[in-house]
Amino acid sequence: MIQESAERPSRGRALLGGREDAVAGRYHLGSPLSLVPIGHEVAQLLVHGDADDLVPVDHAVRYARAAKAAGDNVTSARFPMMGHHDALAPGHEAWPAMLTHLRKHLQA
Repeated sequence: MIQESAERPSRGRALLGGREDAVAGRYHLGSPLSLVPIGHEVAQLLVHGDADDLVPVDHAVRYARAAKAAGDNVTSARFPMMGHHDALAPGHEAWPAMLTHLRKHLQA
């Protein structure tokens, strides 16, 4: 994991344009948790890897718990060796879960 330093701000800080205490509104708007509940009619599939060095897997776990508690339709698929962008590669082990989810909910 890349550590933040004075010379190298975190990716989140760089993306949002400052520290959380300085631009709290941007952090809130950028947080999926701020969107809960989305609504039960929207079928969500969270695909996350334990080897993700950009977004901790705990973010997906906390989101899933909050969304389910709010009544959202959430399914999670977690892959031990998957990094942040790995699921984008056709044929990745995450694809069957994603394709099954899409087929099920696009035909409904």
